[in-house]
Amino acid sequence: MNNLDVGLVIGAGVFVVLGMYWGLIRQVLSIVGLIVGVALAGQFGPNVADWLSSFIGDSRVAGIVGFVAVLVLVSSIASIAASLLRIFAGLLFLGWLDHLLGGVLGLIQAILAGAIILIGMITFPTPAWSSAVETSLLAGWIVQVGQFFTLMLPEMFDAAVRRFLGQ
Repeated sequence: MNNLDVGLVIGAGVFVVLGMYWGLIRQVLSIVGLIVGVALAGQFGPNVADWLSSFIGDSRVAGIVGFVAVLVLVSSIASIAASLLRIFAGLLFLGWLDHLLGGVLGLIQAILAGAIILIGMITFPTPAWSSAVETSLLAGWIVQVGQFFTLMLPEMFDAAVRRFLGQ
């Protein structure tokens, strides 16, 4: 295991604990927000990047920031909606089962979020993280699980992931 693997495992642990705390409904909407966020970031991220390019000199950095900005905005809206739904509707008085299922969904969300991050690292390689991704024990499996995200993103993401997976 390299440092990237350790970070992925720690991140997964954080997602599981937060999922257990938040419960089932919030986790379902968080996962939906993550998936919809990736789709919208793939579609509108370049527009945001164009706007940001007047503030950020490096177009590559502007592209990454634009993508992340749209993703975070959509995910945040989904999280707020989930919290409001839980507060106002008083849904799911399942007690421990609500929290246990939230933890399971937290693990799923961790894998999906890890896949998105790794796909970005693969598509925009730098010396700082390329060797870590290539020598990671978990990266290949996580990217394979999250490969469906490339259907929502520009072609360059799919090409980079296919190259990484040897397809």
